[in-house]
Amino acid sequence: MGLPMPKDSHSADEIVSWLTFPRHTYPNLYLNKERIHDRFTGYAGAISDFRRTMERATGGDATVDAVFVKAGFKGEASSGVDVAWDMGDPLAQSLVLRAYVAANDEPADDVRAAKANQFVLARGPGRLSHPSALADDVLPAAVVSEVEAEGEAQSAIAKLTGDDPTYWPAYSNTANGLAVSLLGAQSLFKTDIRSWLHADMTLCIFGQKIKDQPNWVLLQPLHVWGEPN
Repeated sequence: MGLPMPKDSHSADEIVSWLTFPRHTYPNLYLNKERIHDRFTGYAGAISDFRRTMERATGGDATVDAVFVKAGFKGEASSGVDVAWDMGDPLAQSLVLRAYVAANDEPADDVRAAKANQFVLARGPGRLSHPSALADDVLPAAVVSEVEAEGEAQSAIAKLTGDDPTYWPAYSNTANGLAVSLLGAQSLFKTDIRSWLHADMTLCIFGQKIKDQPNWVLLQPLHVWGEPN
């Protein structure tokens, strides 16, 4: 994805430009389809307004179509400025959701200062770890203990609903503190996840802040991708 869109950028042209990125460069490590869909649906009215603004500002021409194809959208242009996009695609929903909250002074980039349930984009040096090998990583022992305890607590809660999940810790050392997310194994299926285990990368975590831990911030992940160093 590259750098986050500047918070003072609100024009439709800037939003469209921000959505453009070379998809092949950044490995998609995690995409929670259910959560993305729920959050996207919750903002459906606002996103619909965003689409209309974008179409008016750009004229709905072929250039716009090309930009959104690069950004992962599926759609086809009809007459005039009417453009039908496939908003059922989880990646497209994630892109639009991030663009919308960025144009409205979110997501926060200060993980410590962010409020509970606020959208956050944590970006910095980090890694994805296998749950059984977190202690072999480069985190301090106190952080490892806290992360493992949180993973066990979430697993215990999930088992009450009949699930038995395995969580894979992902962490990003942002400029404003350590951010950690526990990625559900189900959302890692069909990803090239093992190629990136314990690999140093710039890790980007888009999600919502859950709570502050003594040494780190817990994020509920929506979409996680890596930028190789």
